[in-house]
Amino acid sequence: MSSAASTLADCLKIASFISEIKHTPTDVKSCFDLTHRIEYDLQTLLELRTKHEKYLLTVPQTLKRIDDIVYATRESVFDVCKLLEGCREEVYEGNAIPLTRKMKWVLGDNRAFERRTANLQLQHAALNVEILSLRQIDMLKPLEKIATTTFENVELLSMERRKGQKRDGRFDNGEFGLVV
Repeated sequence: MSSAASTLADCLKIASFISEIKHTPTDVKSCFDLTHRIEYDLQTLLELRTKHEKYLLTVPQTLKRIDDIVYATRESVFDVCKLLEGCREEVYEGNAIPLTRKMKWVLGDNRAFERRTANLQLQHAALNVEILSLRQIDMLKPLEKIATTTFENVELLSMERRKGQKRDGRFDNGEFGLVV
């Protein structure tokens, strides 16, 4: 996982560089921006997955779905990064990319980025759904404690009522709320 993460980080550095070129087409920049957003949300999903791993092991279908989404998302980001290979400095002599190559690459591959943007948007939507579902687990835990506490207090309250009724000479037989 760490080698994949470092490779992904390298790709994102190149994406930032390309995105900062003055005449980069809007479609290419938006694809790179989406790639960065996806990377951030992917890290959030992985953190939540790790946090709730004990629960997720009890529902293997959900765990498999999350793992499949993580894998597919990484593949989509790597697919965009493959387009970036032409702008890696170490490929060229003197570790400098010729300006003509930069411009040809950015302008020539504009359509390829448009096609990949739609796939990235689908992956991002799937990521957000899984993040939401895992965050709901965090939100439901405190509510579960409140519901349990409330139930215990109701039991305690009903016991106190029964004691009070016995002292007053009344007795609730438990059916239909009749006092005898």
